[in-house]
Amino acid sequence: MATASPQSPTKLSTVPVPAPATSSSSSSSSSSPSNPSDHIHTYHCLCTQLLLASTTPLPSLPRRGGDADDNATDRAYILPLPAPPSSSSSTSTDTATATTTDAEQTGDEAKSPHYALTLSLSSDRTPLIIQRDDGLEKRYLARCGRCRVVVGYWLDWSQFASSVSGAAGKTSGRREDVVYLLPGGLLNTQDMAAGKKSGEGKGV
Repeated sequence: MATASPQSPTKLSTVPVPAPATSSSSSSSSSSPSNPSDHIHTYHCLCTQLLLASTTPLPSLPRRGGDADDNATDRAYILPLPAPPSSSSSTSTDTATATTTDAEQTGDEAKSPHYALTLSLSSDRTPLIIQRDDGLEKRYLARCGRCRVVVGYWLDWSQFASSVSGAAGKTSGRREDVVYLLPGGLLNTQDMAAGKKSGEGKGV
């Protein structure tokens, strides 16, 4: 994937991340969440505000800073935000298809699909420009809706390869189907109830 030259600071870097979540996305992709389940994992801000729910625990998510993105040193968790379930008009068809597919699968092949929902995250309207070795990165900071502390960020569509675009061919503005969560910014419900701090137990 082509990246901006370090000698051209006005160019935006490109970011290797999961493609926009669709019903046809492959769950075997190396950038896809692993181990999704029927259990709902909930996470809070350090101020105790509930921020998100996910069928995939955060420690199982892919993270920035891998071999393909070694300039991203924040090691943020990459959380895909799939589109809401389809409308009621297609619910019966989708349910029948899902039931048939699950009946034909066994073992690991019958895993539940990943789903996640943000509950009290707000986004800055103006992006923050980050200087990276391969160019600039536009981040829309994700803040707790209660205490306003920064817990992650969204990237701009312009950061992605030209082959990846949003709904209706969107190529600029905040990309809403993937959020990047900063390590140490969230606490799962079990650890919060036990009085643990972020980074202890199963915190992230």
